[in-house]
Amino acid sequence: MTEWLIAQQGALSIALMLLLLAERFTAKMGTMFTYKLWATVPAVLLLNNLPTYSVSVTSDSFSRYIVNTTPSFTVQYIDVLLYLWVVGAGALIVTTLVHYLSLTASLKKMSTNGDVAYYSSKATTPMLFGFINPKIVLPLNFGRIFCEAQQHMIIEHESVHKHHRDHFWNGVSFILITLFWFNPLIWIALKAFRTNQELACDYKVLSNKSDKETLIYAKALVQCAEQSPQTLSLYPTFGEKSTMKKRLV
Repeated sequence: MTEWLIAQQGALSIALMLLLLAERFTAKMGTMFTYKLWATVPAVLLLNNLPTYSVSVTSDSFSRYIVNTTPSFTVQYIDVLLYLWVVGAGALIVTTLVHYLSLTASLKKMSTNGDVAYYSSKATTPMLFGFINPKIVLPLNFGRIFCEAQQHMIIEHESVHKHHRDHFWNGVSFILITLFWFNPLIWIALKAFRTNQELACDYKVLSNKSDKETLIYAKALVQCAEQSPQTLSLYPTFGEKSTMKKRLV
């Protein structure tokens, strides 16, 4: 396992560095195109692990064997690096699982004006929660903090996440982070990936909005950022502080 993890670092690091470089040219290349480029990361890893076929060559020469009469003792090799990797990966899995179960237990299904919505006391900002069958989860004070126009645009934003299948891609990113948590580039790339993801949704939501609606949307982002924690979430959350700078430019 350790050998395989090390063998992936060359291709993975090159792909991540190129994508981080491409992120600087988001304005020129387009928000949606830059976001779609992140699909090259799993593609590169798949290509790097394609099976190779070797051709066996027959030899007419006789092999020479040397018989050693000295008894040998097998020493069990302890892969310290593998144990360290397991500890790091296990910590990520346990932390994510605890957070997932805690948020799941807090969900409350409510009906507002005929529409079914999920609310949670654990949610500080609207989010698309779940990797397989995602739900739009709203904080309990959602109706009090935001005006009606903001509420519609926020829910539209989370619906775009679902339409883009961002819950699936966030699941893929979680697998990659768990596998390669020891590579600092993977954490830098995660932040850039999440920023591109949010920018792609913002672009879609605001594509048919007026300047006044855009301003209302920006105010909603700031209001959410005030409630949002500093840590980067694996779930698409509206108003992440870590993505705010580029989204308000």
